Formats: sequence, C-alpha cells, structure tokens
Amino acid sequence: MDRIQSYRQERVIISALVLLSAFAWVVTFYYSHSMDSQQMSTQMSGMEQKPSLILEALLFLSMWIVMMVAMMFPAAAPVVIIFSNLHQNRKTKNEGFIPTWVFVGGYLLVWTLFGVLAYFVDLIVGHLGMSLPNLHK
Repeated sequence: MDRIQSYRQERVIISALVLLSAFAWVVTFYYSHSMDSQQMSTQMSGMEQKPSLILEALLFLSMWIVMMVAMMFPAAAPVVIIFSNLHQNRKTKNEGFIPTWVFVGGYLLVWTLFGVLAYFVDLIVGHLGMSLPNLHK
C-alpha cells in the first residue's frame, strides 16, 4: 500500500472516530441536562416512579456506550490506526486480514460487556448495602 493511500485511510479513520466521539459528547451533555431538569420536576411534583429493572438496565447500558465512545474513541485512535495499517498490508499481500470496523466493533463489545458487569456489580453492592444495615455505620 502506498503512503498516500495510507495517509488518506488514516485521515478517514481519525475523522470517523472524532465525529463519533463528538456526537457522543453532544448526546451525553444533552441527556445530562435533560435528566437534571426531569429529576427536579419529578421531585417537585412528588411523583417519583422507579423504572423497571430491564428499562433501567437498558438506559444505563445505552448511556454507558455513549459515554464510552465519547471518552475512549479518541484514546483508541492510535491503536485503531496501527491495526488498520497492519491489516491493510496483509490485505495487499493476499494474506488473511480483519477489517478495521470489526476491530472497533470488538472494542465496543468488550467495553459493553464490562458495562453489563459493572451494572450488575452495582446492583449487588446496592442490595447488600440495603440488607446489611451495619455497613452504614
């Protein structure tokens, strides 16, 4: 692969990661502001309702993924570029290669699974804290 093509590919990857990250930051700020407003109006009206466990888990996981994209994609960009260059070279030599989107998708999947684990650990710790009153002292 020639250097000009490699440079273009790097620019496309960096641009995509930056755009996804910027979009995720916008979503994060929007929902943090709307959640604050919604919490205040709910508390003032006295009609606070707890969402179902499934809905709560889905909301947590969706925000987890959005915030992960916002914060981790910029940090992962150098590794994604290295991966892309290595596998593009393999492709030009007709060797087995993995597309860059599969690598990024795997990265997202691993962080999503970690978010699921963190959610359930939080549930267990919260439940233990409520069931063992001596922990509050």
